[in-house]
Amino acid sequence: MTEQVAKRNWKMTPEVQREVVIALAEYHSGREIKYMLKQNHGINMSEFGILKYRENDKWKPIFQKYREEYDRKVCEVPLAHKRKRLDELQKLYEISFERKNYNRCMLVIREFREEVEGKQFSGNNLFITQITNNEFTSLTDEKLAEIKLKDIARLEQIRKMKEITHASNGEGSEDHEVDEENVRVEEG
Repeated sequence: MTEQVAKRNWKMTPEVQREVVIALAEYHSGREIKYMLKQNHGINMSEFGILKYRENDKWKPIFQKYREEYDRKVCEVPLAHKRKRLDELQKLYEISFERKNYNRCMLVIREFREEVEGKQFSGNNLFITQITNNEFTSLTDEKLAEIKLKDIARLEQIRKMKEITHASNGEGSEDHEVDEENVRVEEG
């Protein structure tokens, strides 16, 4: 009975709280952190309680500092770089080919194509484009604002084109699709 009371009246030390905040900043899930707290400190805390640390006024600046630091360090991970991933895929292909594992060769070729061209979904011409962390983090706030304004202008132009297309079709006729990829926004 006293053991149950002791477990309910636990108090996390500032060091343990900091450990939770850093783990959250490094994208660990609430479930992972809950398990870590139980294993390392004997603390049983809800996932909801753990996730509240992100928004806590005391811990939010520390969370943001470690999150930014963690994100900057992604470039230090070799496989975060496209060229390194392609090199590793090339090695896998060569090993598979030497071992006459042609099924694996086909899989590696598919992975290689997706890495270079983007992933194609169900035969559509829709591809996921990748922005590496280097490209994204090197953008200034001014450049991001400029890109945002261009995107808003492009969306507005698409909306106007759809209205014009709809109006020219008259009532009861089918709408024509607008090729959003070919819409250009004049730069001013």
